[in-house]
Amino acid sequence: MAESYPHLPLQREALVNEKRPGQPPRFSVPQDIRGHGRGLQQKLAQAREQTAGDVGGFDERRLFRFSVQKGFNPDDLRKISSGIEFVSQEDETVVVVFASDAALAQFEARLATMASGGDVTNKQVIYALQSIDNWRPEDRKGWALKKTGPSRIGLLPVGCGAVAPGR
Repeated sequence: MAESYPHLPLQREALVNEKRPGQPPRFSVPQDIRGHGRGLQQKLAQAREQTAGDVGGFDERRLFRFSVQKGFNPDDLRKISSGIEFVSQEDETVVVVFASDAALAQFEARLATMASGGDVTNKQVIYALQSIDNWRPEDRKGWALKKTGPSRIGLLPVGCGAVAPGR
């Protein structure tokens, strides 16, 4: 083609396929796999008890905080159950919500299978979980709310005659 059109210099672009160096993160296998499963089961039961007393908002689902190993990808939680929804991640802490009680029961069943010595699929994801805790109301407060405190308007007693600004 270059012979037919010498006034058009065409050069083939070099293919650039940048790949990340190294292997994907591998999580350490606990020395006692049954004990790891039992420990996570107990922590989940404690977290469920603590969340039972939480005051719900517009969404009544319970929030759980998972402590994970470094390099954990929160999207991997969907491999365990499609009913786990990722809320946030900060360092080695992942906050999740279970879409339904059935999803929570499915997660508990996987932990029970691991604790009894059974084989579970995607066990690397469960190995990466270090601890399970509830997400307390103190954890939900951002920097501004911690610094300034709650709104004064929201704390007025009923029937005091005060009128909110703009009314």
